[in-house]
Formats: sequence, C-alpha cells, structure tokens
Amino acid sequence: MINPNRDKTKKPFLEMLQTVVFERLGDKTRITIRTRFESAAIRDAAVRMGMNEGWSQSLESLAGCVSHMT
Repeated sequence: MINPNRDKTKKPFLEMLQTVVFERLGDKTRITIRTRFESAAIRDAAVRMGMNEGWSQSLESLAGCVSHMT
C-alpha cells in the first residue's frame, strides 16, 4: 500500500523493477520472478530484510490457493 502522506519529492527507500512471467508447461505453470535493483548494495540490503523469505511465503500461499481450484 502506498503511503498517501509520504513526501513525493523524496526518492523511495527501496526502488526496484520486478518482472513476473507465468509460463504454461502442460498441466503446470512455471513462474519466473526477476528483480533488478539500482546497485548490489541495495539488493543485498533487500535480501537481509527478508525479501527471499517474503517471496517464498507469498508463492507458498499462491500455491495453496491454486490447489483448491483444481
């Protein structure tokens, strides 16, 4: 959620570009997630803050939701 009170003249703390690709493989789907950061230092900070664990939890939740649809 975007904070409506944030100072819009300041650059966000963590800025990244994420690309998510869904690819059909028969009766399965491959999800490829790529994240680009402005620098390796920013990437390393995001990893230290739990970015990988967050994505893992999100994808596990998605898998649980999708499994109920079939």
